[in-house]
Amino acid sequence: MIIEVIPFDISIDDNWLSYFVKDELRSQISIWSIVEIPFRNIILSWVVSKLDITSEEWDMKSIVSVICSTPIISEYQIDVIYTLSEKYFIHVHKVLAVFLPKFIYSSLEKKSFVDLSRTVSNKRPISDSEKILYYCSKTDVFKKISELTDEKKWTVIVFPDDFMLDEFLEKNNAIKSKSIIYKNGFSYSKKYKIFIEAYNKTKNIIIWTRKILAYNLEAYEKIVYVEDIFVKYLYSYTHKYKNLDILENIGDKGNFEINILWKIPSLELMYKAWKNEYKLVNT
Repeated sequence: MIIEVIPFDISIDDNWLSYFVKDELRSQISIWSIVEIPFRNIILSWVVSKLDITSEEWDMKSIVSVICSTPIISEYQIDVIYTLSEKYFIHVHKVLAVFLPKFIYSSLEKKSFVDLSRTVSNKRPISDSEKILYYCSKTDVFKKISELTDEKKWTVIVFPDDFMLDEFLEKNNAIKSKSIIYKNGFSYSKKYKIFIEAYNKTKNIIIWTRKILAYNLEAYEKIVYVEDIFVKYLYSYTHKYKNLDILENIGDKGNFEINILWKIPSLELMYKAWKNEYKLVNT
């Protein structure tokens, strides 16, 4: 079998490399498995992005070993990473660092990936998931969030910042026990712990800011996103990505139900509603 891999630390002219997998390792590899590959004179850890590809290379190298056969990141995120890499003209390994931060990977590696316990994929059936814009001209945003948070659906609530998140929790104290709650000010060790809780689907609601959009949300169905025209970008190293670009891409490629709430009209979202990309609801 021939696989295609994405690097953690370097990209070579945006061309992904292909490697051969020996028969005894085939059963251990899936999309987003992590493998060791020989590159020049060193051994590197890279991520599997495609399986069973065709290649005309005659002197193809074989992978050295499989480090982790459990997919840390979902297939839909592969598509988003490639799309953002092409859209922003950024090397793919730099986009990968947004979706799999180095401190998360380092912590997983130190613990030999034993913390990843979700064994069943939670893929939703492919269908046209609904995308709705709620213009909360009269309704309180927090009240609308509560209305949209269905306990029977695995839901991600996305705030623009920790201040609004804290205010929501103060007014909706009952939701805390049902939710995995992230905050930007958390230490790396606490963020790692909550990453594992989200991955393993320990609770049916996740609450955080825009950064949660880059995490593996395959186990969840619905995203409730509070728009703020003053918080447009997600920053990573020297690059920035529009939050709405990430949201729309994961919504389309991950088949999520998207609900965007706003108080101040955004020209960009109004234009998308005019083009019927979103259903506009005044509330």
